[in-house]
Amino acid sequence: MMFIRRQNRLKFPLINLAILNPYFTGGTIVAITTSFILMGFEYILSQRLQLVLGLTPLNGLTIMMMALASLVGAILIGIILTKFGTLKLQWVTHFIGISSFYCFTCI
Repeated sequence: MMFIRRQNRLKFPLINLAILNPYFTGGTIVAITTSFILMGFEYILSQRLQLVLGLTPLNGLTIMMMALASLVGAILIGIILTKFGTLKLQWVTHFIGISSFYCFTCI
């Protein structure tokens, strides 16, 4: 707390605390959480493919489809975001993500 108070009073602060507005902080938290969820899912999926289904590590290249889908999604998200706004886009992407995780558990 003393660090924050001191940084706000300095003419040239070590860390510019003005960047920690709610939009930036919220977006950062969502991005980190999503990254952890996807990394965990890819780890669990690779273990399931090898240990439960008995596939070889070469068959694990099926996980690469998720990476390619993420690449395409990252490119298209800017276009879609400007048309529909963040709130609608968040609901749609969360619905798609939850639906795909549910379909995966039904396999």
